[in-house]
Amino acid sequence: MKSGSPKPDLSLFDQIELVQERHQQETCSNEPDSPWQTTDGQIRSLLQKAFETAGNSEPVLLRVAKMANDRWDSDIAVSSAERLLAIKPSSEAHTVLAQALETKYALTRDDSAKQQLMARAEKEARLAVSTARTPLAETYFVLANVLEDRGSYRDAQSTFGLALNTARKTNDSDRELSSTRGLIRCADALGEFDEAGRLLENLKRDGNCSSWDWSMHADRLDRNLLYRQAADSYRTAAELKGPYTNWCSAAVDFTMVKGQEDSVLFCARSCIENGTGEKGSESSLGAAHREIADVLNSRGVYSEGLNHAKEATVLSSDDPFGYDTMAVALIGLRRFDEAVNSEQQALRLSDGKYGWMHFNLGSAYFSLENWNFALQSYEKAAGLDPKEPASAYDAALCHQKLHQWTGAVKWYQEYLKRKPDAEDKSKVLETIRILSQ
Repeated sequence: MKSGSPKPDLSLFDQIELVQERHQQETCSNEPDSPWQTTDGQIRSLLQKAFETAGNSEPVLLRVAKMANDRWDSDIAVSSAERLLAIKPSSEAHTVLAQALETKYALTRDDSAKQQLMARAEKEARLAVSTARTPLAETYFVLANVLEDRGSYRDAQSTFGLALNTARKTNDSDRELSSTRGLIRCADALGEFDEAGRLLENLKRDGNCSSWDWSMHADRLDRNLLYRQAADSYRTAAELKGPYTNWCSAAVDFTMVKGQEDSVLFCARSCIENGTGEKGSESSLGAAHREIADVLNSRGVYSEGLNHAKEATVLSSDDPFGYDTMAVALIGLRRFDEAVNSEQQALRLSDGKYGWMHFNLGSAYFSLENWNFALQSYEKAAGLDPKEPASAYDAALCHQKLHQWTGAVKWYQEYLKRKPDAEDKSKVLETIRILSQ
């Protein structure tokens, strides 16, 4: 007998438990000849043997089905539960079969087959509830999970509520927690974000929530463009020792909210502090440096803004926004030739599709008194963003500098069209009158 193989005098379940203990100590691996794959195969073979030799023993079939469910061995679990139901239908047997079908459809890629398995899982889960004299929290929970997977969020929500109430009555803390998480997911799916937030705060107060709970909630908020709430939730996830990417996501969403510059700086700096050295972090860290640079530039702290913008381009050399931010800092420092080079790189990387980048390039050329190039950039910016008034005004100024009066009048008129309530309207109208003579 090979060393480490199960002892023949032990029952199949004893053998399974011994191999499982060894399996849990091994490092997960996809290599076919790895110890992890070897023991995984042994457990599957032992479970299959237990099913084949179970005959009509209800306790054995039930144990096999539950153990297979725990391991996501859906085929063995389904076969065991089906035989169990054929021998003696019961709420527990329906529950175990529903769980097995749930695992099976989760692993199924064919959409038609998945939908059929979902429908069957729901049927079994409903039978589990209806045939029970007093349904267990687990029974309600399984049905709620299937309903959630099928997109029946309102029904799932009420069923998770039943699971939660039952768990509380029986002091089942694990099922109480998982049911609450189900309620949070359903509330988010139904757009009831305040309710989801309330439930999360309750979990946090009791010390039961994880960073994953908050980041999943934040993802939902972000997809619904609720950036302030999403940013706060990502920050909470990060503070609960979640992955550094939560800090990065919080910083991104705070940039979408007016007046949150200090929060952007704090979260972006935390993103950098916690993400430095992490594999694959370059893009997130580059964005964080750029976000810091944008805030500093807006506050006139151009030297430090330039340092962060440069770091952003080092970490993400193909990101046009880092070069654009660098150009803004260079313009602020009156290093206009360098600003032109940076903005041209931003335009090259972005295929010239952003109007504000052309505007920034125009500003650098204007400061260099290169009126022709500045005019070209301002007119391109005005064409890409037909509602932005500043590019139209600056195009008019360039035409004036070039003594092109007709062009200047045209762009001044365009400026007033884009900004009819401009504070300098009377001055611009007088300029138009003079240039039109």
